[in-house]
Amino acid sequence: MSHPTPSVLHMGRPLRIDHPGAYHHVTNRGRNKQDVFGDDDDRELFVDYLRTTISLGLIELHAFALMSNHYHLLIRSCTDHGLSRTMQHIGGGYTLDFNRKYGFDGALFKGRFFSKLIDNERYLMEVPRYIANNPVKAGLVRRPADYRWSSQAVVLGHPDAIDIPLAHDIVATYFDGNPQAFDQFVRRHDTKSAAEFERVIHSQLPDHSLQSSLDTINTALLQLDGLTRRSPSLLSLTTALTDYVCSSLDVPIIGILLPHDDVTQAAQGLLLTLLHRSDLATLTDLATAFGFSFGQGASRSIRRFERTTQRDPALSALLNTGLSILDRAA
Repeated sequence: MSHPTPSVLHMGRPLRIDHPGAYHHVTNRGRNKQDVFGDDDDRELFVDYLRTTISLGLIELHAFALMSNHYHLLIRSCTDHGLSRTMQHIGGGYTLDFNRKYGFDGALFKGRFFSKLIDNERYLMEVPRYIANNPVKAGLVRRPADYRWSSQAVVLGHPDAIDIPLAHDIVATYFDGNPQAFDQFVRRHDTKSAAEFERVIHSQLPDHSLQSSLDTINTALLQLDGLTRRSPSLLSLTTALTDYVCSSLDVPIIGILLPHDDVTQAAQGLLLTLLHRSDLATLTDLATAFGFSFGQGASRSIRRFERTTQRDPALSALLNTGLSILDRAA
């Protein structure tokens, strides 16, 4: 199938840092968590759009994984605005084809694609490792290279791997061109730097710079750590309450500290409310720990959460269970 040459992106939205040689981790999800790939033919069509942008010299593709309701790409721009032009081409063209096939109308993806400029070389290798392990974490395969719709299958020469021009600079530069050494690195994904990169992805911070996101997250974690250092009892209670909130609402700790949607806002409100009712931390302490300018900011967040529990039985039940944890700790 032939595709039209992508046009220059209109620049009415915030500009991304997108210049020749820049590496970007790119991802997007289906609107309302819907699948964006109904079958392997859809994935092949998506790959065909990628092939077109590679052949036009807009980008190099260094890693990818096509899941059911989202995708991950590691791209290096070859021209000014290469990333933006590529994603406009893929997002617009693929959506039209997908909707035509399934009789849908409107947006397929959650919104504008999410990207991070990889401006810290230490984390450049973390991106393909994170991408390659997506199918493993989803329970689709035991080993990253066993997933056909991923770059790891291409790197390892899996007989079922798809045909796509994949750049091998990372393997060549950091692993002396040895795919097996790279595969061993990818499969060791329980390292500190891997966890730090994963926190950036989960945080969904709008900043396009990876280093800036890392700095923001580290500051947030240090602020919370300052609260827990005040006393051993506050440390153990904060740990117990944080574990409870994270598991109950299925959000990571960084989502509570840097909320980005209704669920993470509710999680932050729940933890703030529980810590405030423990009487072990003042509103000023909580404001500092959670990044509010003044104690009134923390107070407003608590009041807003308490009003929400009055009309949301599920959140009310979570608050009551958390209060029982406080009672047992008293």
